[in-house]
Amino acid sequence: MVSASHLEGQAGSNRLLIWTETLKLIPQNWAFGVGPDHLFYAGIVINDNTAVDKAHNIFLEIAVTMGLFALFAYMAFLFFFLRPGKTDHEFMYFIMIATYLIQGLFNIEVVTVMPLFWIVLGLSLGNKKGLENKS
Repeated sequence: MVSASHLEGQAGSNRLLIWTETLKLIPQNWAFGVGPDHLFYAGIVINDNTAVDKAHNIFLEIAVTMGLFALFAYMAFLFFFLRPGKTDHEFMYFIMIATYLIQGLFNIEVVTVMPLFWIVLGLSLGNKKGLENKS
């Protein structure tokens, strides 16, 4: 708890340490990253000689493994869906997508949850298209 208040590296299961070490890789690999799922090979080792394989942040993971071009493309794609609408359904989809993205700041994409997120994105798009056709 004290380490988190002082923003020390071991706070949050070493997440701050992982983030700072991962951020150091971006300047060298800013365009195309180190390669998808290749963070392990970048050589980041934390306190107890454990190699880091995930950045524990969706956006940082994309930036370091696939580069800033991929991060900007991903963000542009997601911001298409992040417009709160006028109906209850549109607002519900907005809240679901925003919540997933906020939790992504502190976690990685998990195989059991990720398909649900993409299904919600698809439902959101279908809802938008359905409302456009009614107008």
